[in-house]
Amino acid sequence: MRDVAAGDPFRPANVTRLRVLAGLVAIALPAVWFGRASVDAAALTRLGPDLVVLVLDLPWLPVLAGTFVALLAEAFKLGGRLRDDVEGLV
Repeated sequence: MRDVAAGDPFRPANVTRLRVLAGLVAIALPAVWFGRASVDAAALTRLGPDLVVLVLDLPWLPVLAGTFVALLAEAFKLGGRLRDDVEGLV
C-alpha cells in the first residue's frame, strides 16, 4: 500500500509479493484443508468405522482467489514493463 500511495505500484517487489500470496492462497490453504480432513478421518476411524463419512468437498474458492491474484501479479508485471517503455520514449 505504501508503493501505491507513493504512486509506484508496478515495482518488481510487488509482483513477487503478489506471486507469493497467490501460491499461499491457491496451494497452501487446500493443502491445510486436506491435512485436516485426513486427521479428522483417521480420528473418526478409531472411534468406529460406521462413523466415518468422508465428504470430498474440495475448497475451490481459495484456488479461484489464488488464480485471480496470480493474474493480478502478471498485470502488475506488464504494467511495470509498459511504464518503463513509456519513460524511455519521453
